[in-house]
Amino acid sequence: FSSWDGSHRNLVNKIKQAMNDPDSYKHIETKYWDKKDYLIVLTQYSGKNAFGGRVKGIIKAKISLNGDILEILDSK
Repeated sequence: FSSWDGSHRNLVNKIKQAMNDPDSYKHIETKYWDKKDYLIVLTQYSGKNAFGGRVKGIIKAKISLNGDILEILDSK
């Protein structure tokens, strides 16, 4: 996790790979739940769509304790 804004670095990279304009990425909030063997991480973010408008998105993922993305559980 970033000590600056609390975002999960590997999840941010995954989000940016799927974005229309990765440079427009803005972190809003990240929450996580410790499930003992893994974490559930929920990140809210915004970015520009194909028309240049700013839209919000969320992504929820299962993350290993060493930071690897195991599974994307939800993405909107």
